[in-house]
Amino acid sequence: MGKRMRVVIRDVDQEGERHPMSLYPPQQKEPEPIGQQKTATERHEGAGPVRLAETDILQAFMKEYKTQGEKSESLQRRNLRLARITAVLVLFYATVAALQWRETRRANQIATKANEDGRKATADALQETEKNIAVAQKAADAASRSADAAAASVKSWITFMAARSTGVQDGKANFEVWLKNVGPTPAIAATVTWDVVFVLKGEPLPQFMNCPTGHKSMPGIFEPQGDWTTAVREPLSAEQTQQLVEKMAHLYVYGCVRYHDVLSDQERLTEVAFFFPVETSPQAPDFGGKAVGIYAPYNRMR
Repeated sequence: MGKRMRVVIRDVDQEGERHPMSLYPPQQKEPEPIGQQKTATERHEGAGPVRLAETDILQAFMKEYKTQGEKSESLQRRNLRLARITAVLVLFYATVAALQWRETRRANQIATKANEDGRKATADALQETEKNIAVAQKAADAASRSADAAAASVKSWITFMAARSTGVQDGKANFEVWLKNVGPTPAIAATVTWDVVFVLKGEPLPQFMNCPTGHKSMPGIFEPQGDWTTAVREPLSAEQTQQLVEKMAHLYVYGCVRYHDVLSDQERLTEVAFFFPVETSPQAPDFGGKAVGIYAPYNRMR
């Protein structure tokens, strides 16, 4: 189609031999009379070589070129349609993908916000719960203290009031202890036990882990605001007596008062501890006679 073609026109004679066609146009013949004109086939059969017209060949080439052009144009139109369809599909896919991405992002944002809101709500609820627990605990403590105070106001309380030494007689150290029920109700089944420990100056102070079992007395009932005085006597040697006189030793007296509260029948305990000799001081309770010192770690009520 795009190449230049060289055309050689040959004459064909009746015997089938080919001769180059003259480049000069043939001489014109006189037209045959009407009625005596022959057809092209008759002229070909009866006359010499048949000459193919150059215009017929050009028309054939033009027809072929036109056919090829129509095919190429049809192919181009089809390719254009495919390109347009592809572009539409790509645009559609891109639009769908963009919408999906936007919805996914929006869903993630909603989920993230919901999680944050949930965590904040949980933290707020926990903080509120802790506040409520603290308030409830304070209220419970206050109620417990109020109940304890109310119960304590009607309970019996045996208290150590004072002690004194009445000296050494018949080889024994003698002490008197004053106890009192300061509560508004009676204390019953009261039992008192004592222990006396001789300690030389410079030796470790005694430790009392359990209530003693010696020097037992049973006063029974302590009426409200009732007093009770008990005596403690501990045998001493002459050497121990001399060491006490010279203040080279001390006697430590430890006692336990067990009793029951008349309202609850709960067992209660009062511990008493003092030592002798000691110089009279404001911290040494005395109700006559020689004062004693208070051994503070073991003076308590439970």
